[in-house]
Amino acid sequence: MTQQGESYLTACIIILIGGLVWVMASPQNELAMLIFQSGLCVCLENILIPLHELGHIFASLMTKGKIFGVTIGIGRTLYSRDFWGIKWKFCAIPICGFTITGHKSKRFYRLRRFLTTLGGPLVNFLLILVAIILLFNISSPRLLSVIKLFIAANMLALLFGLWPRKVNLAGIITTSDGLTLLTVPFMSKSKIEQEIESCYVWEGYGYFRKNLFEDAKRIYETGLAVFGNSTAIQNEIGRVLLYQGKYIEARNLFVELQKNTNLSPSMNIDILNSIATADVMIGENELLEEADAFSKTVCENMPWQMEFKWTRGLVLVKRGYIEQGLTLLKEAMDKMENSFHKAVYASYISEVENKKGNAV
Repeated sequence: MTQQGESYLTACIIILIGGLVWVMASPQNELAMLIFQSGLCVCLENILIPLHELGHIFASLMTKGKIFGVTIGIGRTLYSRDFWGIKWKFCAIPICGFTITGHKSKRFYRLRRFLTTLGGPLVNFLLILVAIILLFNISSPRLLSVIKLFIAANMLALLFGLWPRKVNLAGIITTSDGLTLLTVPFMSKSKIEQEIESCYVWEGYGYFRKNLFEDAKRIYETGLAVFGNSTAIQNEIGRVLLYQGKYIEARNLFVELQKNTNLSPSMNIDILNSIATADVMIGENELLEEADAFSKTVCENMPWQMEFKWTRGLVLVKRGYIEQGLTLLKEAMDKMENSFHKAVYASYISEVENKKGNAV
């Protein structure tokens, strides 16, 4: 778990347990009750996040959308699993959540997108209504206090979600439910096409992360048939070629994509890293020079990306800087979530260690 995750969870536990002990020792103390209620409210918020995301999932299914992944929290991944055909990921700091959904049909696209977004806040609203009804049918003072806290936690989650703003989640800029609901009715046709295009990318990635490379490629090629020379989809096809060991073919594709003058900065960085990866796997001396320059640029721009650190580590090892390269390779392997890729990484690191006479 990350240090931030440990700090957050430790603070929640201290506030909740400390407040509870204080309340038991001094039931009439208002400050003790306030601290306990604050800790309980935070715990309730953490429970409400998955329920909110389930609202998005249900609404997406009702509008014939696809669900590609659900993430609860931010920070390092603590647990991930496929369930209902959806990738669920639980992270160290459970203060927010987001669901990746998509619709391939342009028909009523804005309405489908609006209803999918509305599903999350609607869950919080319905929970508030249920809790208010319970207030008038329960007489226990302590249970009434818990219900009131439940209402407060839901109202806080509802207001926070409907606050129109852009949100930075681990380097990915997205919009809150409130801002999405305000802007979706006025979404341009080009923006709709861009989101449908990303739907093919996410669907293909679902197969890619399971190492079903041919299935992933089939989805990407279907997307290309719809969107012609989509840079995003072609970039994913190149990644499939890399993992299939078709390094020259992959490099040729990435080099052509890199010539596009309209690439976003993040896409350009991603393509440079892919070229560097292909270069180092091909292994020709002149290509290693290019790989060294590209991987250095990539890591300087996005040092937090473990995939980029792995590429840089490969380059350094190939160029003879074994210790520096191994440090980056091990760091990337430790933070790799995909078990298959982690095993491949571990095997390569072991091979390098053996060659330098320091077997792990």
